[in-house]
Amino acid sequence: MAASPFGNVAVALDKTSYSAGEAVHARVSLELPRPTKVRGVYAVLTCSERKKEQVTRMMTPDEQQRRQDLGVPYSTDLKTEIREHSSNWFFQEKKIAGEQILYKAELSASFQLPHNAMPTSLEFGHDNAIHIWRLTVRVDIPLALDMNASAEVHVEGLGR
Repeated sequence: MAASPFGNVAVALDKTSYSAGEAVHARVSLELPRPTKVRGVYAVLTCSERKKEQVTRMMTPDEQQRRQDLGVPYSTDLKTEIREHSSNWFFQEKKIAGEQILYKAELSASFQLPHNAMPTSLEFGHDNAIHIWRLTVRVDIPLALDMNASAEVHVEGLGR
């Protein structure tokens, strides 16, 4: 943890990768520049999903005219577009410390991955989806900017 005039918060996971249904344990190190009142410390485990879908639709007369004006050849009035949608596939939040005065602290957080947890994927695969698991810790400080830290959780598996 590097020194900062605003303090530091860091998240360390107990393992480098996990299987579906396994428990994720994290150690949270918190160091503030002076004793500070916090409303709470929260840990959130999320899995965000980005999904690609291909949509085919009829071109409007304006689109057809624009293609003609630009000299772009087309053999059909159909247009295929690829769209991306983002959503939260999984969300779980836990309060790991309540209202108190903190200066330096070591806290822990544990989450159970669901048995149907999608594996981490950073590229679009056979299912046209990307899944990113992340454990984020937020220190809620009244009348000041909250402190945040996160760690990527690698979930192994083949997916559906």
